[in-house]
Amino acid sequence: MGAFLLAAIIPIPALRSLCIQFAIIVVFNFLSVILIFPAILAVDLDRRDKKRVDIFCCLTSSSANRVVTIQPSPISDSPDLNRNRRNQQTPMETRITLHSTVETVTHIGDNVSDHCVTVVQPSTTMTCTTTPDGRDSSNMRTGVRSSSTRTLLRQDSVNEHVACWRDNRKKFKCWQWSLSGFVKKYYAPFLMNKFVKAFVILIFAGFLGVSVFGVMQVEDGLDLTDVVPTGTREQDFLQSRLKYFSYYDIYAVTMGDFDYPNNQKLLYEYHQEFRNIPEIIKNADGSLPKFWLDYFREWLLHIQEAFDMNKANGTLTQDGCHVTASDKGMIGYNLIIQTGEVLRPVNTDLFHTQRLVDSEGIINPKAFYNYLTAWVNIDAMSYEVSQGAIHPSVPPIASHTLEKYCKSNVAAAKELNYTQLPFYVHDVYTTEDYIRLIKEVRNISERYAAKGIPNYPSGIPFTFWEQYIKLRHYLLLSLVCVFTSTFIIIGVLLFNPWAAFLLVLVLLMITVELFGFMGFIGVKMSAIPAVTLIISVGFGVEFTVHTLYAFLTSIGDHDRRVSMALASTFSPVLDGGISTLLGVVLLARSDFEIVVMYFFEVMSALVVIGLLNGLVLFPVILSIIGPDAEVRPHHQATRLSTPSPPPSPVPEHNYITRQYDKNRDFTGMSVSGMRDNRRRQMHEEHVEILRPEVVVENRLPKDYRTRRSSRRHSHRKSRRAHRDSRNFNTSMHSTPPIAQPRHETTVTTTSCVRIVHGCVDDIENQNFYQTEKEDDLKIEELEYNVDDDDSTL
Repeated sequence: MGAFLLAAIIPIPALRSLCIQFAIIVVFNFLSVILIFPAILAVDLDRRDKKRVDIFCCLTSSSANRVVTIQPSPISDSPDLNRNRRNQQTPMETRITLHSTVETVTHIGDNVSDHCVTVVQPSTTMTCTTTPDGRDSSNMRTGVRSSSTRTLLRQDSVNEHVACWRDNRKKFKCWQWSLSGFVKKYYAPFLMNKFVKAFVILIFAGFLGVSVFGVMQVEDGLDLTDVVPTGTREQDFLQSRLKYFSYYDIYAVTMGDFDYPNNQKLLYEYHQEFRNIPEIIKNADGSLPKFWLDYFREWLLHIQEAFDMNKANGTLTQDGCHVTASDKGMIGYNLIIQTGEVLRPVNTDLFHTQRLVDSEGIINPKAFYNYLTAWVNIDAMSYEVSQGAIHPSVPPIASHTLEKYCKSNVAAAKELNYTQLPFYVHDVYTTEDYIRLIKEVRNISERYAAKGIPNYPSGIPFTFWEQYIKLRHYLLLSLVCVFTSTFIIIGVLLFNPWAAFLLVLVLLMITVELFGFMGFIGVKMSAIPAVTLIISVGFGVEFTVHTLYAFLTSIGDHDRRVSMALASTFSPVLDGGISTLLGVVLLARSDFEIVVMYFFEVMSALVVIGLLNGLVLFPVILSIIGPDAEVRPHHQATRLSTPSPPPSPVPEHNYITRQYDKNRDFTGMSVSGMRDNRRRQMHEEHVEILRPEVVVENRLPKDYRTRRSSRRHSHRKSRRAHRDSRNFNTSMHSTPPIAQPRHETTVTTTSCVRIVHGCVDDIENQNFYQTEKEDDLKIEELEYNVDDDDSTL
């Protein structure tokens, strides 16, 4: 978003609006990611809790609620229990224990700095123990597999002996391949080789040098032939016009706050200054074409000449006009007597003294706007030819009023606030020619603006080519702002200025390389490539910041942290680049050359250059001069020490009571039947649920110190340690030999359910009634629902 907003600095309205629209889109995209996407994840977690299928979430898996049937064992034959069984009932106790154990085996080399490999071996078992009075007896174990979302569709997930397709697919290598696995086993170890690092640095240094040369080849401009569709008549016309008729009209515009009647000489001087520009077309004698004040003065001179002729032959007198006077003479008479005053607009005393234009060619300043009204209304053809575009418009005059009536009042025009001085330029073909012409005209405009004439140039060259005068200045300013803001934001968020500096360094290389690529394919510098260069910084951040963050949060030396960072970020960064490239590929079939060259080719190059710098060069730079890790274990270890778990809390006892019918009629039953029902007469059953306990065990082999001490004096120790550290990356995820010493960690989670069968009073008084051995009967089958999530550590 910041790149788009900073690109709006370029003073071109269309591209400024485009950048602002892009910034708005980025804002809504960001809000969707932090608001809508987490909500979708929460809904998916709720689906998992309800054991529903992934795609068809309205369906429930057949293995979502599995039922485990537990059959307790008979009561023990202890002689103490057979002593007083005839008169009392013995409470029964059933213990259900769910064990979930994860064993991690860490293989350690002879050297402390050797790398370690951890193999996770989970196992889950459920134990059901039935004892009288809390005494242990034989138990039964039922294996339950750990479940996940992918196992919901498995009908036989309880049966350990039935293999599923996920187990059988491991036999095929194609199922085992993944992009992350490729990075871990092959790409990261290859990239971390010292010779490969040197080669990468040299290649990208040469690429940067070539790009700098390409930057110097970039020209300013945007051909109009690139804007129209290729192969059309419009393109042929523009090409022919540019080749044979390089001809444009420009205007020097004067504005308000200028006293036109009293500064006519300055206005003439301003017009004559344009003779010094060689591209402006001139007359055969070297003079410039006339402008509106020249046509205005010439018309007044003709009127003055006709007035003088009629005055000499007596057809025009101070008192009035004769019918034989000419039309121009009548117009001259009416203009001569105009005073330019509001209270007394006409004065016949001026008949003998007033001149429309003096000897120096200056129009009478007092009646200037009165004369201007007459000229625009009477000599409309001359006014249109002058291209003066005077504003505001002059008041209209009734037709033939000045030609037929003497002593007519001519309304004065309003003060001018806009006029045009037309010029014609030729022999301008390249952007350099246009820029030179624009600069020369701008110099004249600025010089006379300082003298009191508010003015500015206008025309096609100024509309399309003036942007190139300060385009590189605004581009450099925007890039500086983008890089500075990126450095500040990344440095503050990561609390690591050195990491932010390395990131900005790579972003600068991406921008320079893209700029050089534009020079080699013939893209000319205009507002569109300038915006693309600014946007490239935002794209470059997406290609690099994820790897940088993973590198900072990893543990180990630089090479190991780079390998771990690539393993976790290579796939998403590559996926993002490919998805962007697929969206740009659709522009390749456009009929407009500007779309193909300035958008498809440049944006495709940006994605490729960004991926190469983010996934090849940047990891190498981090492995050489990267910042330190945020977490550094003692003694340069490659893993954090296993924390000692807190002691298990005091179990909380939760009692569940289930009652039986104690009013049941046992009449007619045999002695054996009464004995069978004696245990069913327990009218209350207590279920005690204990809080789960977590046990963590860390241990080393007993002979680890002995073997390490004996091998310390071996003359091959240094050679083997070097070979082990060098081949670590290629064997990071392979199963190590059994003969190596191991560091073993066992995490066991135990959940217990204690069920006590018996009378409430007997249980509370701890007075258990013992029965005979033959009274031992089977308890009714108890069904318990086993939740998949509870059986997974």
